[in-house]
Amino acid sequence: MDDRLQRLFPGPAESLAGRALIAMPGIGDSRFERAVIYICAHNDDHAFGLLLNRPVDGLTAPRLLKKLGVVSEIEVAPDPVLYGGPVERERGFVLHTTDYVNA
Repeated sequence: MDDRLQRLFPGPAESLAGRALIAMPGIGDSRFERAVIYICAHNDDHAFGLLLNRPVDGLTAPRLLKKLGVVSEIEVAPDPVLYGGPVERERGFVLHTTDYVNA
């Protein structure tokens, strides 16, 4: 852990998995400017999170499924597709509530 962080948080490092992080003003990295990130996994070796507040212009879930050639058996809500993050751009993830079975 960085020495500055160790002084601020002297206890053992906790996992941030399951929490949301909000970028501080002036973070210095345009990829994360004003970002809200849900942390999916976090340990001493790596962290994995998804940007929650960057919609892809004009792209909704039904449009994305159509572009991918995916046929849904149920009606898909016209929710916006979000830009998940600057890493692993070839993968997609679906965040949903626990009422979806077999998702």
